[in-house]
Parts: sequence; C-alpha cells; structure tokens
Amino acid sequence: MKLSIGFLIACVLILGCKKEQIPPAKQNRESISKQALEREKAVIEKELPVSQPKIEMIEFEVLRSWTPGRKGTGMEILVSKKATKEQVMKLAHFLRKKYKLGGFIWISIFDSREAWKHRDDESYPSDKYFKHFLAQISVNPNTGHDKVSWVAEGRGY
Repeated sequence: MKLSIGFLIACVLILGCKKEQIPPAKQNRESISKQALEREKAVIEKELPVSQPKIEMIEFEVLRSWTPGRKGTGMEILVSKKATKEQVMKLAHFLRKKYKLGGFIWISIFDSREAWKHRDDESYPSDKYFKHFLAQISVNPNTGHDKVSWVAEGRGY
C-alpha cells in the first residue's frame, strides 16, 4: 500500500507529524497489528494495578442458622483464628452472592466460639467480643440495605 505525497503533507500540516512519525509506505497489516497490540498492552499494564495473590477460600462451621421472614437466611459462622481479613471478606462476599434469594440476610462471622456464645451477654467484655466478631452481612430487601462489613476492632488491621 503506497501513501501519496499529498497524504504525507496533509499529515504533517494538519496533525503536526514529524517525518519520523509517518509510517513507512510498505508496512504490512501484520506488523501494524503487532504494534497496536504492543501499545494496547503497555497502556493496560500502566492502568492496572499489580495483580494480587490469589486468596484461598477458608473453611467454616455454621454454629446457628434460622430463616428470618419467609425466605431469608440467617447464620452465625465460625472460622479459624488464623483466618486473615482478606480470607474472611472473601468468604463474606461469597456467602452474600450465594444467598441472594430476595429475602432478609443476616450472617455474622466469628473466629471464637467463646465470643459467639456470649453474643447476647451484656456482661461479656465488649473489646473481647468485637475482637472476635469479624464480619457482618446484612440485607433488608424492604429498605434496599445491602452491606458486607468488616466489624472487628482491636486486631491491628
């Protein structure tokens, strides 16, 4: 494919191209495609953050379950004390998607059976309770409230 002299002049005058920026007349489609692909790859690499390590799904135990309303989901879950915040939140988001039934959802995640047993005990130290009450999933379809929250306090992260 040959470029006309008129096109090259128009390119220089209108676009302000320098002679080095004008593509060679006999450049084939394959090399143009490769160049475009490389430019696109460079843009994507600049815009995207460095990929995060894959977070493994953690095991959990359902300590209590119930049905709020007619078709809701209520659960209190125990995870390992070794579980990281990232692992707990991945589990919470997974459970939120899994139980999207249109009803109320109330799921609490703990990493201490003792703290869970004292959830209704006002004499239990609140700092100890909230250190082990990790996350809450709460959905109320009547109000539009739909939230997955990290609620733990005093954990250093």
